[in-house]
This record gives sequence, C-alpha cells and structure tokens, in this order.
Amino acid sequence: MPRISLIIPAYNVEKYIVDCINSILSQDFQDFEILLINDGSTDSTGTICETIKLNNSNIRYFSKENEGPSETRNFGIRRATGEYLYFLDSDDLLEKGALKAIDKGLKYWNEPDVLITNYIRFDDVTGDEIKCASIPNSLFSDKNTKNKIPEQYAKCYIYGNMDVMPPLFIVKREYIIKNSLYFKKGIQHEDELWSSQIFLSADRVGFLKTNCYKYRDNRRGSLSEKTTKKSLLDGLLAIDELCKIGKNSPASISKMYFSRAACMLNGFMTVDIPDASKKEIIQGVTKRAKVLLKSVQKKYWILYVLIKLFGFDLVSKIEKRFITKQ
Repeated sequence: MPRISLIIPAYNVEKYIVDCINSILSQDFQDFEILLINDGSTDSTGTICETIKLNNSNIRYFSKENEGPSETRNFGIRRATGEYLYFLDSDDLLEKGALKAIDKGLKYWNEPDVLITNYIRFDDVTGDEIKCASIPNSLFSDKNTKNKIPEQYAKCYIYGNMDVMPPLFIVKREYIIKNSLYFKKGIQHEDELWSSQIFLSADRVGFLKTNCYKYRDNRRGSLSEKTTKKSLLDGLLAIDELCKIGKNSPASISKMYFSRAACMLNGFMTVDIPDASKKEIIQGVTKRAKVLLKSVQKKYWILYVLIKLFGFDLVSKIEKRFITKQ
C-alpha cells in the first residue's frame, strides 16, 4: 500500500500535464502512486498521459468519458490504494520537497484524518508568485500549543474566508470511504461543499505551514476563471447544500456550515453578474439572504438588513467600491 495516492483529473491540458507530472516524479519522497485520469479530453492530453505512464510504473492511467472534475475525482477515490489521498489539478504543480514535508506532517500529527497545508499562487502569464496562507501564521506562534491549533483554526474558518481548494487537504482514504465524503457531481462549486464536510466531519486534523501546492492563476480556459450563469446557479445550490447539512448537524458544527454558506452568499455581492442572468441571480441571492442571520459574523447580519432596506444592486455597488479601495 503506497503512503499517498495522488488523484489527477485531466481534461484538455496538453500544455500543462507534463509539468504537473514531472513536479511529482521529481520529489525526494517516492512512496506514492499517481492516478492519472483522462476525462474525455479532445486534444492530445490522452496520448501524452499514455506515453508518460509507459515510462513510470507508479502511474496508473485511466481514460473515461467526460463527466467533469467531481465525478473524475470520485472515480479516482474508488480506485486509489494509498493511505492518504491528495487531489491535484492537472495544470498545477507540487513544490519541491512537498511530499516529504507532508509525510512528516502526517507523522507529527499522529496520522490525522486531514492534513491542511499552505500554497503558492503563480500567474500563468507573468510567472509572478504569491505565498498564500490558507492556515494563518498566528496558529503557529509559540503561545499556541499543538492541541489548541485545531480549535483556533475552526474559529478562523468561521470568521474568515478561508481557502477551500481540495489540493490543500491531504485526506485519509479510510476516512473518506467510511463517511462517503465524495464530491457532488455536476456543479462547479464542489470544492466548497467537499472541503467543508472534510474539515468539519474530521475527528483529528493536522496543519502544515509549508507551501506544498502551486496553483496556476490566470489561465485561459480554466473553469475557475469563468463567471457564467451555471457557475453562479451552482454557487446558490452549494449554499443550499451547506444549509441542509447544517440543519442536520450538531449545534457546535451547524453554525460553521451556516457561516460558510453566508461567506459564499456574501461573495455574490462583488461578482460581475452577466446581464442576461442578472435578474435570476439577484432573486436567488435575495431568497437566501436569511442565511446571513445564521452566521456568527455580525457583519453579515448588517448585510442582511442593508439588502432588505436598499436592495441587492445598491448594496453590491457599495461593497464593490469599498473592496476596490482596500
């Protein structure tokens, strides 16, 4: 059984997939398997993947019809054999020494259900890099004991708009299978749903200050770069799912789900909504505005009142202007 299974959905990434795989194969930690899954690519991605697999025994290659990243990750979960699962996007990279640092982190935290790491954003056009703290540095101060860090992270999770990309979470395979923590098929905000459940359902969580993952920003053709009617409607569906889970969770966890849902709803205030779908999206946000009152963040209570008094459009314009000045 390998220590880590790296699950990589690949769809039309002929320009990036080689760099992605090489960033893994060049690691100084080699107790891993790669599940490289061609999700119905229409370019040369499949051919490139097959060639890479021929020269590397620790790569398992699969080809299937296009179903999107959620179901492709689920496909990988069902076939992985590693102790831990690590979900990478096929246009991104691993930092040098990332897997060795992760292995040490898992041991330090006594084999947790989930290990959370920091990451780097790099611009696909300019190459500029920004170190991103998905885990606030304050959690690692000398004043904090190891046992207090998960509790303090939970508070950050509630009060701050924490990053929730799957590659920031290294997850025990047994934990995922036992709790059926699969990705929701067919929506573009599956990250928010999955990451919330992964973190909030875990008995033991570990934290790694190391920047392990390199996220490629500003890539043309990337789903994350597009604001479409579907992506916005999917965001509203994700909010509904978080609220549904929150209603069926213990009180101590329930507030976290509602707070995350409120964070997502707040995000709609600063998005440029396409004119063709503006009326429908605004109605959807307004209909769900009461979730703002269930958040532990008082600023969202104020936002709810403002939306009710002045309407979405005016409040959205004010918030966009305020954030632009920050």
